[in-house]
Amino acid sequence: MISYLRRQASNIFISTVTGLLGTAIYFLIEFNTGKRLENPQKILIFIICLIIVFVVLSIVFEAVVKYYIKPQVEKEIREELARESEIILETQRQTLKKDLQEDLERRVGIAKIFSNFYECENEIINQLETSKEIRVFLQIGKTVLAGTTSFYDYLADKQLDSKKKIKILHASIDNPYLTERVSHERKSDFSEWKLDLEHAKRRLDSMSARSNGQLEGRLHKEGFFWRMFIFDDFAYVQPYTYARKNSERAPVLKLSRIYENPHRSEEEVNYNSLYRVFSKYFDVKWDEYLPRVTELRKLIPKGDRVSVAAIVKYLEYYVFAIPKRYMGVNEIEIPFHGVGGKLNNGENLLEAIRREVREEISLGVEFKASPTTLYYTSGAQLHPIELSDNPRPYCLYKRTRKGDMNFLDTETLWIVGYLGRISESQGSVDNLFPRAEVGALVVLTADTLIKTLVADFTYNDIAKAKDGSRIIHSDKVTLNYSARAVPAGIASICAAELSHR
Repeated sequence: MISYLRRQASNIFISTVTGLLGTAIYFLIEFNTGKRLENPQKILIFIICLIIVFVVLSIVFEAVVKYYIKPQVEKEIREELARESEIILETQRQTLKKDLQEDLERRVGIAKIFSNFYECENEIINQLETSKEIRVFLQIGKTVLAGTTSFYDYLADKQLDSKKKIKILHASIDNPYLTERVSHERKSDFSEWKLDLEHAKRRLDSMSARSNGQLEGRLHKEGFFWRMFIFDDFAYVQPYTYARKNSERAPVLKLSRIYENPHRSEEEVNYNSLYRVFSKYFDVKWDEYLPRVTELRKLIPKGDRVSVAAIVKYLEYYVFAIPKRYMGVNEIEIPFHGVGGKLNNGENLLEAIRREVREEISLGVEFKASPTTLYYTSGAQLHPIELSDNPRPYCLYKRTRKGDMNFLDTETLWIVGYLGRISESQGSVDNLFPRAEVGALVVLTADTLIKTLVADFTYNDIAKAKDGSRIIHSDKVTLNYSARAVPAGIASICAAELSHR
């Protein structure tokens, strides 16, 4: 179409110019001869002139078009096409990048990837200022924030918000991955490592002492895998990819706990996000590296809901409770728990367990210190801990996931278990009777208790046991004796410990 229009334009142009030139030549000849030409001669000369002019102009015009106009037009067309192609490609790239980013965020929660740690440093500082819960996993922490000698110095200079809760896991001085041999391999100064770790510990201890429980640090013995900053809604994690200058060389993943749903106005929790994985990993390591010698008031965060329970023993019998809400139900399994319950306002742990026992089994119990305290979470049995509390609890159970059947309610986060004994002066097992919220008492020998853990042992099997095990409840309540008896809470801990002896 373009070439056709170009040809038509050139023909019109040449015809016009030819006509004008032919007319001019005609008048020039007539002027020079001084007389008018005869019609045949005039017409012939005029035609010859037109032909000559037309041929010459055609040749000139085609030459101009071919050697000047055409290359210029083709160049402009190529440049325009290139610009249009680049715009299309850039639009496609941006669309693909956006789609890929949205897909990454939706599938695994990766909101952004930074080239190095310093590129996201301002965001991290902002999150340190605004987040209520802060969890940090470091090795030494010296090269974390620019402009400070260490991350701990940065925190020490800050006035902590009263609502902030900060947990910091950093390498211990005896960390097996921070030895003199490793320092040589990494071309680092081992003595400087030790000084930095000692400085970090002193700083953390000092800040913890004056933070009123807001800030706590623990020592870990983990290798060089990840550096983590975990905040309310975002986490920044950097792999230890390089032996030296890792902060400025390794990428940082920004992980989001939430994502924007285009079909809803508010943000939603992204259950596929890697944020949840790193968050759980930190919490697991935090529990693993609990100080071996501590006290409950330092261990259990202020405001966490706590329940107390007791392993009550009379001679060779263990006494457990079935809550009233399980009586009369037709379930395949019915759990039994340690005797106990929640703390009332103003009560301490020992006052609460003494009250609960009196209310629930009708006999007084003496509590004694356990040699050590077993430490459990919903997903793990961790190392025993040494508590300075008196009496020292038998076990500590921390709920780390929803739906944990070892807890009677969804609000309780900790169970503190004690060892209790009914003295012979209180009478015999026959004097036991369930009261308050307890529907039935389950009295078991050690062997029968173990059977409830490892076998399909029903309440009917307990009632028929020949070793004195029994179930005590009033005639006003009914129990599904065909249901399997399942130890829960500290009852399951006691059964597991007995089975290992």
